[in-house]
Amino acid sequence: LLLLAGEETGSFGAKAFREQYPGAEWVIVGEPTDNHMASASKGTKSFEVTFEGKAFHSGYPQYGLSAVEMFNDFMNALRSIVFPMDEILGETTWNVGKLVSDNPQNILSDRLTCRVYFRTTFESDEMVVNLMKNMAGTNARLRFGKSKVQDGSDLVSRDVAMWQKCMTVRAMGGDQPTRFDTLPGFQVKPVSFGSDAPQLTNFRHKILCGPGSILVAHRNDEQISFPEIEQAVENYMRMYEVIMNKIKDGISKKPAPIRWYANFAMSFCGFVRKITGIKLRFLTKPVFKAAFGKNMRICGCGAAPCSKDLVEFYLNLGIDFVDVYGSTETGFPIAAANCNEKYPHNGCGNVKQFPEISIIIAN
Repeated sequence: LLLLAGEETGSFGAKAFREQYPGAEWVIVGEPTDNHMASASKGTKSFEVTFEGKAFHSGYPQYGLSAVEMFNDFMNALRSIVFPMDEILGETTWNVGKLVSDNPQNILSDRLTCRVYFRTTFESDEMVVNLMKNMAGTNARLRFGKSKVQDGSDLVSRDVAMWQKCMTVRAMGGDQPTRFDTLPGFQVKPVSFGSDAPQLTNFRHKILCGPGSILVAHRNDEQISFPEIEQAVENYMRMYEVIMNKIKDGISKKPAPIRWYANFAMSFCGFVRKITGIKLRFLTKPVFKAAFGKNMRICGCGAAPCSKDLVEFYLNLGIDFVDVYGSTETGFPIAAANCNEKYPHNGCGNVKQFPEISIIIAN
């Protein structure tokens, strides 16, 4: 279970995890996708935009330069741009936030700052970066329609507009549009929101799926219903089974010498562990590294008994398995009572190995 902070403000937790840990083969990111598996998600690009004007009494605007009016010209220019339609992610959208122009109502604004936040597609992501890069400054390469043309025609100015000369842009980062893994038997759709998933580059396979609807996100009535949570639990269990079958199928499709080695290593290591408790991980390392990555050391199962075959699969790989019981009521000591056993596959363990703990049967 990977808990990350800062998803809404730059995915700082995901970036920190990526830099400190190698990751693994699979990760399931629980975003509100209506329990659909996301086939792809839009990218994000954030820009800090500033307009420098000239303050003056609003009764004599001809002697000043309003940063607010230049911002309006920028908005009109941005609305005039036609972004390509993406066959998977649809249209490119943008939003303005953190808008600040702290001028008195009777004085022209001398400074306005804002953030422009784009939701990009596979077709538009690079275009948005180039657009904002070439829109601002005295040497801006882009030209837009004149703001005042008497006959109403849409003429394109040869010169850089005043609002462009007074505008500066600073790229604040973002993510690229991302494609995700999907599994058979699940509903699939693209999504238009961002997540930590693009920053988790140390996972080879990424799934984006979770309960709840993005349509109520960031609202007073934001909610997830119990049926949605129950459906998510069922989905995650099915995903796990499908992924495990894919791993086993992958092993079965390997050349005969590789299959023989995998079967021998797991059988021999399981036998040695049952007798001595010694985990010969160096023999099974190529197998579990190919299946799970090189970081996996321990697995756990709670809330319901786990099948003997599944537990033995992990134990024979040299991975510790903890079958927990009563974790909510008692905490880790009882929940992980089988962690010290040689080959713990017959339940949650014997609590008597902890002399500090006594048991009373109440009912």
